[in-house]
Amino acid sequence: MRPVDQTKYGRHDGNCFSACLASILELSIDEVPLFLGPYWDDFLPWLAERRLAASLYRRNDYIPPGYSIAGGVSKRFGDRMHACVAYAGVVVHDPHPSREGLPSGVLEYVVLHGLCGEALWFSGL
Repeated sequence: MRPVDQTKYGRHDGNCFSACLASILELSIDEVPLFLGPYWDDFLPWLAERRLAASLYRRNDYIPPGYSIAGGVSKRFGDRMHACVAYAGVVVHDPHPSREGLPSGVLEYVVLHGLCGEALWFSGL
């Protein structure tokens, strides 16, 4: 994991999720599209092109043992979600310059994995 900071900060166009994805995959922010709103329709095909997939877990159902994208209520925009990189369920990188993390806690985790479900944290990512 190589921390990447977000470059857009607006209520409707912040790219914290893309920055987290870039961090975990060790890409530049410019290599990751801006995924907004119900992003799964665009996000999953983008991952599949890279022979990857993702699963969404609610915090109370599963805490991933490796890197994941943790989502929770944004401190700046209470009606929006914010994304941070987590490791073993603990936030380790907030892509926002404030570095405030998720003060209200994690609500869900997006876990990246191979197309057959193999975990990425065993590959060194």
